[in-house]
Amino acid sequence: MPELPPNVFTRPAVLPASLRLQQWCDGMRLTRWGRAWHARLKKWAAHTRWASAEGQFTYHRDGHDYPITFDGRNHQFHAIYDECYRRGYEAETSRLIARLLPGASGAFFDIGANWGYYSLLAAAIPGYSGQIFPFEPNPRVFADLTSVIEQAGLATRVSPAAAGVGETDGELRVEETDDFHTGLARLVPGSTGVRVPVRQLDHCDLPNPIFIKIDAEGMEAPILRGAKAILARARPHLIFESFLDSLHPENTQQPMEFLQTLGYRCFMPVLVFERGGRLAFTSYGDDANSLLDEQPAAASGLFALTPQSRFLAPRHVNIFACHESRLQEVWSAGIKNVDELIHSAPPRQG
Repeated sequence: MPELPPNVFTRPAVLPASLRLQQWCDGMRLTRWGRAWHARLKKWAAHTRWASAEGQFTYHRDGHDYPITFDGRNHQFHAIYDECYRRGYEAETSRLIARLLPGASGAFFDIGANWGYYSLLAAAIPGYSGQIFPFEPNPRVFADLTSVIEQAGLATRVSPAAAGVGETDGELRVEETDDFHTGLARLVPGSTGVRVPVRQLDHCDLPNPIFIKIDAEGMEAPILRGAKAILARARPHLIFESFLDSLHPENTQQPMEFLQTLGYRCFMPVLVFERGGRLAFTSYGDDANSLLDEQPAAASGLFALTPQSRFLAPRHVNIFACHESRLQEVWSAGIKNVDELIHSAPPRQG
């Protein structure tokens, strides 16, 4: 079983003063009438010239430490500094990628890369030397991405594209929710946001991918349809976001249904813990910090999902998709088949 890499990111040695000011605002005791003023105060704290937005964390790769200066106005850097991520950002997903990339031959596509957390993670995994191609359409965020890549010494290996990805080549507009949550920005046809290029993966002249990560706020199905030839040819692993939409279930099910037509099977990534002779599982959004403090080498697992059973899982999850021809590779990498674990567990008495 391959070893997990050491901690790739060290929590900031310098937390931006603007973030410290926002955290102070969050600690205020508010009455209902004060909440609107609180929102204004936090926005002021994020942008005031009286408090620097510059912070610094350390990135570890190939035995070297790289100090990375970052802009705290991009909320997605919370993957580095938020207490809820002290044992790793999206731990079940990050660990799954770290298990599957060593020894893999092919490129890593990071669609919706933001500042590049997953691109930098992939570059730091021992035994993986493939090229990395992040796509980020938001101009403000793309500036963070290129800055981080340069500071991490990855300019020759990581090739960022200032573009979104979709079913066809064209243009869309960036729609942002607010000044903080850049990770929730979407590409839409009609908006007052900045116009950005959109590229179809099948039209990009890139090496075959071994792994594709997609974080595109609802554009998963168009992105996959625009990569049909690549998926059929290269059969890469995929990780993509999935949101429940009970009023329009087709929005939830279409990405999975499309992948099924290409011979893929879908799973929910989990972490597997042993507690008092029993198995416990955590998935996306669960607080696994205390469990990981006790069992830092917890196993990665996969729980099978279908387009129908997806509605029995949490509202927001990451879905891992693997082509049927590559499933044995996954189990051989030490990933646990949760369905087998559940059905093989002996009944307990009393």
